[in-house]
Amino acid sequence: MRFYFKNLINSKILLLFVFLFLSTTALRSQNVLITNGRDARETFINGDFEKAVKHFDKIYEVSPYWFNNLFSLYVTKSLHNNKEREFLQKYAESSVESANIIYPLHFYTECYYTKDQPKLQSKFLLFRDSLLKGKSSSIYAPLAYTAAYIHFVKKLKLKPSIKEKILKQLLQINTINKNYRKDKAISLKKYLDLVLYNELYKLDEAGSRKVLEVQITPDDLRNITVFPFANNNETGLDDAFDLKQKHVKNLLENEKSIQNLKFTADLVSMKPTLNNLDDLKDIFPDSMDFQSFWYNYSHKGWSTFKAPERIANWIDSLTNEDQWLLIDVWGTWCASCLQEMPDLIEMHRHFEKMPDRPIKFLTFSYNSKNLQEFMNKRNYSFPVIEITKNENNKLGIYSYPTTFLIAPDGKFTILPYGQDKAEMVKVFTLVNW
Repeated sequence: MRFYFKNLINSKILLLFVFLFLSTTALRSQNVLITNGRDARETFINGDFEKAVKHFDKIYEVSPYWFNNLFSLYVTKSLHNNKEREFLQKYAESSVESANIIYPLHFYTECYYTKDQPKLQSKFLLFRDSLLKGKSSSIYAPLAYTAAYIHFVKKLKLKPSIKEKILKQLLQINTINKNYRKDKAISLKKYLDLVLYNELYKLDEAGSRKVLEVQITPDDLRNITVFPFANNNETGLDDAFDLKQKHVKNLLENEKSIQNLKFTADLVSMKPTLNNLDDLKDIFPDSMDFQSFWYNYSHKGWSTFKAPERIANWIDSLTNEDQWLLIDVWGTWCASCLQEMPDLIEMHRHFEKMPDRPIKFLTFSYNSKNLQEFMNKRNYSFPVIEITKNENNKLGIYSYPTTFLIAPDGKFTILPYGQDKAEMVKVFTLVNW
């Protein structure tokens, strides 16, 4: 079995107990999130910041991930609106548990608004002191302090030696946080490394190589979008793809070596469009096999796909080891899933008409009601299996739809929602239709 994930718990009684406990807890948590999300918004609109802070704090207690998604908009608006800025200040100065999570964001917005040079210099000293203290419990600290550094560089005359020292300190800050999803934190770390190495490049051209060595996937780009200030030219935290593309172009102007081709391949993997793939083909030497080169370097940062045993058996019964797999996780209740389903079905139809069927389309349905009736009503004929909550969790699925593209060697990437998935499949598989 290609995708077998061994189940370490054999006791059915224990599993049943855990399932019932988690189901009840999840339902209670969901109600807390919905209720406090609504109340946080209403109290903020009414100007009752004290109550709004308490509601946001309750959201943070239940789910830091939801907290970030809900709060990011307020933070981003604080760069332009006094109301959001005042709210951010009230939050950072409050006594709730999540206040220390918010403080770095508040600190940055205050730096952003400070025009007086002596006051800005004073904030710079506070900034350096915060770096010296080291570890912060806030997932936002690395992001806010990186943005603050770029702002200080623009507004203050800092010596190169000071800049270099600060950049090295910022590179040491770890984004991994026990209160936050690891995949999002890793993506944020990659992005900040890209930004910081670009700043080092301004001091020493050797930093360009470091920029090129940071590997960012389409899923990383999707993860970055949930963080305030990221990919925002206004804050100096430039678009990740644009940053890397600039360094690749500079490199290719000087030398078109095999190593430099690999960096170009990384760039195409980061934003897999047919135009970017054609650019790589244009500079690729005729003496080399492009298909082998692209296969080796396009998914070297991908992880191995592991499925629970029941699902692995189902996949094996429908596929062969030479096929690429496109697996979509959806639900009859999910509007976003249904919105992109016609495009996936169109791909499925093309795949089934191809000789040898190099790509197989499968789907996992989660928490759907009357699935077969729903499939029949919409004339859906693609393969589907209903997965349990336990299986969903083992697959690491947090949002819907989630679409996996799995190579014949079992390595996978997640195709971001809202982008041209058909084009991405064509780029990674080199299969056209």
